[in-house]
Amino acid sequence: MTSYSHRHPRPKRSQSKHSHSKKCQSGAASVRLLFFIPVLLLVIIPLAGYVFIQQAADAQLTIATEQQRRSLSALRDHIEANPELLGNSALSGDQPALFVSPAAGPITIDGQADEWHNIPALLFDRDDLVQINETFLDTSLAASIKMQRDAEHTYLLITVSDDVVVYREISNISIHRNDHLRLAMLDQSGNFQRYTLATQQPGQVFARVVTTGGRALRPEPKIEGFWRALDDGYQIELAIKSELISDRFAFNIADVDDFNTRDIKYLLGNQFTDSAVELGYLSQRSAELEAAINRLNINDLVFYDQAGNALAGSSLPNDGNQIVEDFYLNDHLIGSLAVSADHPEIETYRRHALEQLAMLSAASFAIGLLLAYLLAARLLSRLRRMGQALESVVDDQGRVLKPMTESAGNDEISDLSQRFASTTKRLHQYNDYLENLSRRLAHELRTPVSVVRSSLEHLESRVSGDDHRYVERAQNGVSRLTNILNSMSEAARLEQSLDKDDVTVFELTNVLSGCFEGYDNAFAGQTFELSIEASDLKITGIPELFAQMLDKLVDNAVQFSSNGQPVILRLTHENEMAVLRVSNSGQKLPDTMVDQLFEPMISLRQDEQREDSHLGLGLHVARLITEFHGGTISLKNREDREGVVATVRLPLMRLTSKLV
Repeated sequence: MTSYSHRHPRPKRSQSKHSHSKKCQSGAASVRLLFFIPVLLLVIIPLAGYVFIQQAADAQLTIATEQQRRSLSALRDHIEANPELLGNSALSGDQPALFVSPAAGPITIDGQADEWHNIPALLFDRDDLVQINETFLDTSLAASIKMQRDAEHTYLLITVSDDVVVYREISNISIHRNDHLRLAMLDQSGNFQRYTLATQQPGQVFARVVTTGGRALRPEPKIEGFWRALDDGYQIELAIKSELISDRFAFNIADVDDFNTRDIKYLLGNQFTDSAVELGYLSQRSAELEAAINRLNINDLVFYDQAGNALAGSSLPNDGNQIVEDFYLNDHLIGSLAVSADHPEIETYRRHALEQLAMLSAASFAIGLLLAYLLAARLLSRLRRMGQALESVVDDQGRVLKPMTESAGNDEISDLSQRFASTTKRLHQYNDYLENLSRRLAHELRTPVSVVRSSLEHLESRVSGDDHRYVERAQNGVSRLTNILNSMSEAARLEQSLDKDDVTVFELTNVLSGCFEGYDNAFAGQTFELSIEASDLKITGIPELFAQMLDKLVDNAVQFSSNGQPVILRLTHENEMAVLRVSNSGQKLPDTMVDQLFEPMISLRQDEQREDSHLGLGLHVARLITEFHGGTISLKNREDREGVVATVRLPLMRLTSKLV
């Protein structure tokens, strides 16, 4: 690639480039300040109000929390002075009492868990084994128990996870050589009673009275039961008449896994069932403790036992905030006191205050928005006038016709207008310099070239032999220089005449066909192919300029075409555009040069291709003509073979102010 560039003295720059930079600093009506005022109004008022509301609500919350802690301390002191308020929970020691929930209604004894979904369960596993005869595995045995009570019955639901379930043999009179349930309790008269439940198969099951020696006697009709098989064990549901059970109770689950020996491997439960002194305790909501809490006027407080069952107080939401303190009696953990840390009255105050703040913020926002709108309208109006003024001094070809008029003022917009005016003034001077450069060079060089040509013609008659070739070389150089001057003059004349020629509507196919007919004679030895794939392509423009643009593209394609390969001209109609493609086979375009080739003085021709003194103005002229017709022109490498395709896209029937 060979490129040409010319350096000439540029017009003297204006010395006032920075003369306006300090003017905006002294103006009181700064654009920054005008924008800062509504923004400050929109931000400061809501922010200050929000901070105040949060601080006030936090102060109220701190006071309320401190009052609740004092209430907890008062209740703690009252319970320590009256431990009987806790009932059996204070007597159960480290082993939690079994909590009995109040029954919502009668329960059907069918082994199902339908009436037990909201009842808390106490789990039993390895740590609750009361007898171990073999090595225990975690998968061997586990259980859970739920209890409910109404006026007539105490209900139990015992769910057992057992790896091997061994039922009672029909032929075996013993009820203890199989999986079974042992119950022990004190009745309402204080008598110690023991019962065993075993079954030959799932279904209704009876509790048999057991003597102190372990012998099973008659069935107890006041205990109703159902044994249901599960995938991983079994489930027993019981109903015990109220006169049979008081607040002392124990149960054991006996696990037998060997069908041959039928020996008991483990006993799992809350306490031993062998004697009354070993029985555990049942606990339920304490009416006395409830009354004490009401007398102290403590709201949203709950006393939980060790298992997390509420013995007194109102229930607290699981997702709410709570203040929880463990409660010890005689160094034994009895349960915990919990009070709600949620204060709806404070949240109500916070919500109402924030609503009022939102209304005030909305009003402030409306005022700020109005101010911003008025300010934006004023600024946009000034910017629009400045844009119109800038567009009025620049023509469609990008030439600065005259300097832009400065606007008075001391703010940033005025400073920008003054900078634009200064810039357009310098650009106008430089445009005049560039527009006249080619004409001046051509004018200044024609006289010396004419002198050299006439001298060579005079000298040609005086030399002979080998010296004659030097004269021919000098004449060729003068001819090339003449062509250069002609090309420069042509480009300059074209740029100045685009706005002066008459615009008309012409049929593109006719102009293309007419030009194509002359290419065979103009480019001897080069073959051409024409493909017109559309008709009635009417173009708004100047036919002569279109033909000149086509000549430039064809000449460029011929110059770079491989020997023997045709130059292809193809005309199509695509997306309301007339598309002309001129393709040749030959050298590829470097990717970095595709966009630069439309600039003047840029060419890919090597020295041996410059016999006609190409300056790289052909594609520049083609681009000027294409843009004058409202179209685009591009170059890219061919995809089917090595070569280049030039694509011109022109709008159809473009209505312009120049159309007659």
